[in-house]
Amino acid sequence: MKKMRSQVLSEKIDAFLSGELLPKEAQAFAAEIASDPSLAAEVEAHRLEQAGIAELVRRDLDLDLGRWRENMDELPPPPDDVLPAKPAVRTTAIPRPWLLSGIALLLLVAAAWWFWSQGNPGAAEKPSPPPPAVEKPKTPIAEAPAPAPQPQIAPPPVPQPKKPARQESYGELIALADENMSDLHGSIEKQLSATRGTQLAENGRQYFNEGLDDFLNKQYSAAKVHLLQVLPGMTDYYPYARKMLAQVFYSEKNYRQAALCFEQYAAADASPPAKWRLLHFYLADYGHQQSKFWRELNQLAEGGGGAEFQAKAMKLRDDLKKKGFAEK
Repeated sequence: MKKMRSQVLSEKIDAFLSGELLPKEAQAFAAEIASDPSLAAEVEAHRLEQAGIAELVRRDLDLDLGRWRENMDELPPPPDDVLPAKPAVRTTAIPRPWLLSGIALLLLVAAAWWFWSQGNPGAAEKPSPPPPAVEKPKTPIAEAPAPAPQPQIAPPPVPQPKKPARQESYGELIALADENMSDLHGSIEKQLSATRGTQLAENGRQYFNEGLDDFLNKQYSAAKVHLLQVLPGMTDYYPYARKMLAQVFYSEKNYRQAALCFEQYAAADASPPAKWRLLHFYLADYGHQQSKFWRELNQLAEGGGGAEFQAKAMKLRDDLKKKGFAEK
């Protein structure tokens, strides 16, 4: 029974990481992860395993392609194919003795007919043709009256398809989010560059430092592999690793994972700038985070982040309503 429960939980974690759960199920499972450190550690282990497998597959594919190119370069050039000339077909006349015999037989029959017709002159005369038959006058047949013209019936009007209602274009929302994300890398660099190369706590130091170096050099794929190994128990680095992963996933246009990572960072940083940034992560993933977006936006618009962010939130809310997006 315990093994079966572990298997069911593992399948649920994989479905959560691959985005296969329904929005309500994913939201409930995310809350369960946030409240259960052991479950969060197991989720991170699954996430790390998936990321590591994907990275190994990519590297193996690069190695295979490199070996293939080397083998192709070592192959000799193909020989020039020369087709052999076709032998000339020798044609010879085939004697046909049956043809000569047939001609001789026809000549004999014609000669016999000529001699016979000389002894019987009447036989050579052709019989006179019979008199032409007299055609009887045809009885005129009364023509049927032409049918009366049928009244033309106009075809029924073809119903025109109704114009579909305006669909929400999330591309507009992503463009708005991009405007706020343009300085995200710079802000993270300014915040964390001071810790680069310093002697931090032993627990998770190597993963965090390697991920930070790759991130600051904008080597996002390598940074993701290292930062995913920083688990929730590593309290000194976990929030900042989540923040960098949010930028990495956002650059990959994986807006759902980006919003989840920054949400985990904002749980440790409840400042108004962090809430304003989280609001734009929700905006980019509006299809899944619509309710969270409007909740955070209304809180800031009501003064929850101070006068500066209240004005920004009210302007953003008015702009969205003009574009046809409203709270549901």
